[in-house]
Amino acid sequence: MSLFFHQYVAPSDGVTPGMNEFLPLFYQQAEPNSCLKHCVAATAYASFANQSKSTVISRKAWESYGKALSSVNAALADPIESLKDETLSALFVLGMFENISAQQLHIFGVHGSGMDRLLHFRGPKRRTSPNGQRISKAVCDYLQIRNLSLGRRPPPHEHVFFGNPNFSVQYQIAMLSISSICCVRADAEDLLTEVANTSLGDSDASLQRKCDALTAIVAQMRVIHNDHWSWAQNAPNSWHYASVSSPAAPDGTVHIYYNLWIANFWNWTRSSCILLQASILKCLNALSTISEIRVSHDSLKEDAETTIKTMIREICATIPFVMSDIDSQGNTVKVSRTAAPSVGQSMAQLWTLWHFRIVLLSGYALPHQMKCIRDAILRIGHEKGIRVALLGGRAVA
Repeated sequence: MSLFFHQYVAPSDGVTPGMNEFLPLFYQQAEPNSCLKHCVAATAYASFANQSKSTVISRKAWESYGKALSSVNAALADPIESLKDETLSALFVLGMFENISAQQLHIFGVHGSGMDRLLHFRGPKRRTSPNGQRISKAVCDYLQIRNLSLGRRPPPHEHVFFGNPNFSVQYQIAMLSISSICCVRADAEDLLTEVANTSLGDSDASLQRKCDALTAIVAQMRVIHNDHWSWAQNAPNSWHYASVSSPAAPDGTVHIYYNLWIANFWNWTRSSCILLQASILKCLNALSTISEIRVSHDSLKEDAETTIKTMIREICATIPFVMSDIDSQGNTVKVSRTAAPSVGQSMAQLWTLWHFRIVLLSGYALPHQMKCIRDAILRIGHEKGIRVALLGGRAVA
């Protein structure tokens, strides 16, 4: 249990937010037979079973998982228990279990929609209470990644939550910008569906309307892209990173961050940028099918492709730090396999799987970058016991 908390929890240090910082407090306050304690037990056993390759502990994990499911279902069926912070926390941890055990091939499992509904039903008071804010933030971060991947519009209660004045300005700006990316990508998909249904019998006026709509949404996406990095302009020094030359990175450069959360936050911004540029390319491709390609379209396509390649290179430059091969001073880490990992390292690497997935699916990663990413995915799967890495990496490869 101690190993699980060490690997998957990183408390806030007053400078940056932490990862799963809600968990120790809620776990300590929970009743012995609560759904949260059952979910944490199952997840901790699953993680340790995978890392130790122990079949005995694996059986214990699945026994605990059965109790966890029963207790969560019972809590959700109770109108009072279902709205408690620990119930939402239990559902969040259950999603982690699915990634660790690879019960679900998709990195987001089956609990995303359930957490979103529960977040909505809990209402604004519970979302913004001192304790409720902690778990709500973790869930909204998770759902934001899900929104990006699925091309889903964030519901109002998620979007409003990211404007919480208790959050740092940099975090607010970045999350609201990502919400804008989610919305414009969803709008683009609706428009692309309409364009795909274009027939030879469509009138010139209809074609022109679709061309104008595509051109306008590309322009909108470029404006969002230009504003996407505004949070970094006034970010504190601890949120920035240093770049050093190192053979440990696929392109010879390593990015060093204040902590693992900051590394993930930058990669989050980069991954969302890749998806935005991919949507631009889809719109430009659709535009070329219903109108003559203009020089400006070629220029926009080149800009989008260049941006995607740059973001991939930047994400790859974080791999040695996130994998703890390089420390925060830029030194090569030489430790035995039995040494304790960095605080929160497994959770940071679980989030990193999503960034890797976006890079591999983009189609723009170079062979040496793909090899570096796949090697990291295998290490996350084998060394950290996150089995979805092994199946997910195989799927996107």
